[in-house]
Amino acid sequence: MNKTSKDKIEAGQDILAYCGKCKADTEHVISAMENDKISKVMCRACDAQHNYRKPKSLANDKKAPKTTKTVKSTTSRKAKISPAKKWAELTANHDPNSVQAYSLKQNYENAAVIRHSDYGIGVVTKKIDQTKIEVQFEDGVKLLAINY
Repeated sequence: MNKTSKDKIEAGQDILAYCGKCKADTEHVISAMENDKISKVMCRACDAQHNYRKPKSLANDKKAPKTTKTVKSTTSRKAKISPAKKWAELTANHDPNSVQAYSLKQNYENAAVIRHSDYGIGVVTKKIDQTKIEVQFEDGVKLLAINY
């Protein structure tokens, strides 16, 4: 099931993406999100996990030009705790030897400590549903798919 631009895209959903291993546009499952953007996908044809790449069939689509530039406030950023500091607080009391390797096929509960091959050590901060978790890594929060 492909998602249109009007639908909310979430980890665990199917999406059309270009697979470098298959050298074709194939169905993928979204395995990680970063700032509401797809970052990692798993090819349903060859089971390869890789960075998300737009399908070649959509590569020539042109985006509408931006008309205005949004100015962001810097005051709210100063009040927030940095991702690295929050990650350090969450991992401070965990035994590094008890960290389990992340697998798309496993189930994880809140406070579980995992080791992701790309993002490093993270702590499950929220189980969104049976197929998605929110994980705090040193460089920020990521949405990961589970139970696939």
